[in-house]
Amino acid sequence: MLFNVGKCRIMHFGRTNYRSYDYHICNCKLEVVTEEKDLGVWISQDLKASQQCLQEYSKANKLLGDLKRTAKCKDTANLLCFTRRL
Repeated sequence: MLFNVGKCRIMHFGRTNYRSYDYHICNCKLEVVTEEKDLGVWISQDLKASQQCLQEYSKANKLLGDLKRTAKCKDTANLLCFTRRL
């Protein structure tokens, strides 16, 4: 398997981590990012979970909107049964 340089990124943690250097692999400059998604989890430079919470909140709101638009009978038992199947 070949190494994919296009998927590599640099993220700096801490106040003493120097940001003045350019990092290269195979003569390709690596992009510096402040947030990155890895294995389904958003990681930010300040290690706060705000971006992860925002993404999960958005997914939940979309699901609730779909339920509201498509459910004819909005009985609590039916909605609980539907969400367990997901």
